Amino acid sequence: MKTLRNEKIMYKIECITRLTPYINKLISYVKTKGIEFFPKDGDMENVIFRRGEKELKIAYIFFYRFSGISAIHREKDQNQVEIVTVTDEMFVNNYLKTLVDFHFN
Repeated sequence: MKTLRNEKIMYKIECITRLTPYINKLISYVKTKGIEFFPKDGDMENVIFRRGEKELKIAYIFFYRFSGISAIHREKDQNQVEIVTVTDEMFVNNYLKTLVDFHFN
């Protein structure tokens, strides 16, 4: 029997599975910078990046893209705007990686 709870759980599993290759690349990248990655924050719903005493917590629902940005717009020319779908790879490389780099630099 389908329930809303089961559908949410399946959606989360799907999001995590879909993002895993990009997240793994991000984790490999941050390790080269001496930054540790922790996938869970105890009872809180955060992932943690830490280097020394400095840490960055990112909400689990945002990190694994359960909710958040799905499209951006950019000007094609003076009179037109183009809607661009944000792919998982773009999300990790342009948002998460930038956020981590900015925080630790």
